[in-house]
Amino acid sequence: MRPAPLAHSARPNLYQNEAHWRLSDEALERSGGEPAKAPWWARALRFYLLLIVPWGLDRIDRGGDARFPYASIKQLRLSYEPTRIEDNRHRCTLKLMSGEKAMIYSTHFTGFDSFEDRAASYGPLVRELVMRVAAANPACTFWAGKSRLVYWAQHIFLLALLLLMVFVLGYFSGFNLSELAMAKLAIIIGFIPLAFLYARKNYPQRFTPPDIPPQVVPNP
Repeated sequence: MRPAPLAHSARPNLYQNEAHWRLSDEALERSGGEPAKAPWWARALRFYLLLIVPWGLDRIDRGGDARFPYASIKQLRLSYEPTRIEDNRHRCTLKLMSGEKAMIYSTHFTGFDSFEDRAASYGPLVRELVMRVAAANPACTFWAGKSRLVYWAQHIFLLALLLLMVFVLGYFSGFNLSELAMAKLAIIIGFIPLAFLYARKNYPQRFTPPDIPPQVVPNP
């Protein structure tokens, strides 16, 4: 009896329906994953955030039934994608020779500020996908972490934001901080460890299968 094909399902966010991924003999297959009907306030919030940090939001995929032949994948990128409420979120991004893209996420959106960790199915599927793509297309490039442009843009933006916050607090309060200002500063400081972890795990680097950097694939 042939073993069941590796499969993984996840809904990345409010704006996308659940996508179902499956490894067949010659291709990665997808069903579902179409754009979801988000409420008006969510669409307005997304538009506002895109104006501020265009590189910081997930791209909304058109989804639907599709096949991504292993031999047609020219780039595969594994990255660590934490958010305020998802500290174990990872993503696999594929680029095909046709210019098409596909993204697979390790966590599943279940409601506002609520996500389910699906590393148990994401990890095995992604590791096997790397091996099949490497065998089918030796010219494919494998990357861990963010692209160099996005990586440095994010960190320069965060550093500038932190310096601006310190300046504003110091200018308007003379560093005699009120309880509210102290609370805001504490929130910022609380994000610093996550920022360092994000920077360490997502430093751009190429890898050669099967030596996948462990920091960009979650442990189940």
